[in-house]
Amino acid sequence: MKIGFVTDTNILEKVQDELFASKGILDSTDIFTEYIKDLKEADVEKELMYFMPESILEELFTQRRIMFNEKYDKFRSSFLDMQYGLIGEMPTNNFESFVQKEKGKYYTKFKIIKLNYTAELLENLVNEAIQKKPPFDKSLYGKKSDAGFKDAIIWKTILQSKEIDECNLFYLFSCDKIFYDNQDYLYKDFKSIHKNTELKIVYFDPDGNQRQNVLQLLISENKLVETTVVKLYDKELILSNINQIKYDYSEEVAYINENKTLKLINILFNEFTIKDFFIDDVNEKNGKYEVVLSFKTSKYILDDSQEEKTRKLLGTIKLYFNLSNKRFELTSYKVDNVRFYSNQLNKLFSSIGESVAKIYSDEFKKSMESLRKALEINLEPLKDINFTSQLEDIKKALPAFDSIKEITNSLNSSKQFEELRKSLLAANDIVKSAHASNPIKYLDTNRIEDKSNKN
Repeated sequence: MKIGFVTDTNILEKVQDELFASKGILDSTDIFTEYIKDLKEADVEKELMYFMPESILEELFTQRRIMFNEKYDKFRSSFLDMQYGLIGEMPTNNFESFVQKEKGKYYTKFKIIKLNYTAELLENLVNEAIQKKPPFDKSLYGKKSDAGFKDAIIWKTILQSKEIDECNLFYLFSCDKIFYDNQDYLYKDFKSIHKNTELKIVYFDPDGNQRQNVLQLLISENKLVETTVVKLYDKELILSNINQIKYDYSEEVAYINENKTLKLINILFNEFTIKDFFIDDVNEKNGKYEVVLSFKTSKYILDDSQEEKTRKLLGTIKLYFNLSNKRFELTSYKVDNVRFYSNQLNKLFSSIGESVAKIYSDEFKKSMESLRKALEINLEPLKDINFTSQLEDIKKALPAFDSIKEITNSLNSSKQFEELRKSLLAANDIVKSAHASNPIKYLDTNRIEDKSNKN
């Protein structure tokens, strides 16, 4: 019996914080590829086949490429600013070479299926997008005619694949409900081409455990062999061991909140539940087992017990086991990469505060702190704005205005904008009077003032 499956991009993709920190791109597929390898050695009657649409691979690499280039550009900017005191050349961006190496390592582990892009296919995709045929999303009718386009590419790739005809049973796993909600329509579409293959469309919540849930379902529904490595994906088993470990991280972990530095004292691993961590990987080598976990929790202690815990604490744990008499025994562990979660606004405010504290005079610190607060006042409300909704509201309101000028006048009358402008003026005056030799660019406050007056 041959069982095939596809995992949609959202089953495999990493959160932004992981994309910045992770060295690998396709290591999120290890849970499947390693199990398939073990299954081949343990069960000759059933074969598990991992189909990978090429578009999914390219999307994963694109996500990682964007994150890498963003980080590289920041590194390059810092390097150029400090070049006067450095020896050596700026390292070259070698990410594409890294991509090719990872492709060479992983591509042989998948059954890669490609879409043949013909003029007829593209015309059909456009028509189906206009008609909102699944997997194009009807719920966004009138807002985005291309909603679901990537899902449509994946679906067309599956339909075109002749290799899928080798399978008795084929699964499509996704964290996007568009496939599951339209399964009746998609089943008919699939059956018209793959007449002898049964299709199952399965939805999982993107809760961090979706990969483990996919593997467990494949094993349970098809009565596949549960290998030793698979047994260590049991979150209850792993939790019982996490509850025993102690926080032993040597580096200082802290964040700044309203000019106050808050330090991490302890992580309450004994209070963890299965919702506080995810199992990223399980590795076996020479009869010993490594379980790699990532955690995101509010179960920690700060040096100020009165401070409200407003940020999640992130990190990784590596648990090391021996197998004795069919039981796993924890031999050691390592807690690593512990940090507080920071969104982009947090990072911006924090970096401004830290730079001021390290470099500038007390007078400049005071002015820059006013600037930081003004930025926070003006930018904080943007975090939760639904810009699509706001744009729709503006479009509806446009007929009520005589001109765009009236709109900008109403926006620029904000007291918050005036506070921001004054802070920029004060900071700029101090920079000019000090004849700062560092590579900070003067803020063009005249331009800001002119725009405020003109509008």
